[in-house]
Amino acid sequence: MDHDAPLDRLRCAERSLRRRRWRVGNYWAVEPPVAADLVGTAVQYQMWHALALVGVAWLSDDPWVPDGVVGVAGGCFLLGILLFCGTLCATAAEGVPLFPLSAPAGGLLLVAGWIGLGAAGLMRR
Repeated sequence: MDHDAPLDRLRCAERSLRRRRWRVGNYWAVEPPVAADLVGTAVQYQMWHALALVGVAWLSDDPWVPDGVVGVAGGCFLLGILLFCGTLCATAAEGVPLFPLSAPAGGLLLVAGWIGLGAAGLMRR
């Protein structure tokens, strides 16, 4: 089994995004290299935090971990992914974020999700 295959696919997708021209109407929303970097960053954050959601699902079955801690961590991850990565993609496509301070709010939610996941992991016996 080739363990580098998922990373090779991700690199291939990132290269193809770098070659795409991000054009909206008759003007450039964001310069193509910058847009590709934004989308590449969004994809990487989505991938890592999706793995964190797998950890949340794994800890949700543990009887020693309170459901509230795991539920809050999962909700923070989900909303954080939507806000942070969605803002990066919207900025790449349209040149305008979803709403002011949406990326920092999403980043704070992702940090809160990691803190909740760490707390749930420490409660596990």
